[in-house]
Amino acid sequence: MPTEWMDGFGGRIGMFLPQALVRAQIRRWIILGTMVFSWIQISAANKLQLLENYASPPTNFPARNHSR
Repeated sequence: MPTEWMDGFGGRIGMFLPQALVRAQIRRWIILGTMVFSWIQISAANKLQLLENYASPPTNFPARNHSR
């Protein structure tokens, strides 16, 4: 893989830093990005579930208009 793809700065960082350190930094940023992305997805799914719970009553409770 070319160094331009590795460090994202046109290979300039690859001249000063060891390539393994650059790879470790990129791996850390990828892991952090996936963690943040999955947390955003999970929180959005929880908010959707809350909205669905508010919109429709739970099935184990009888509807209010049948209790008259």
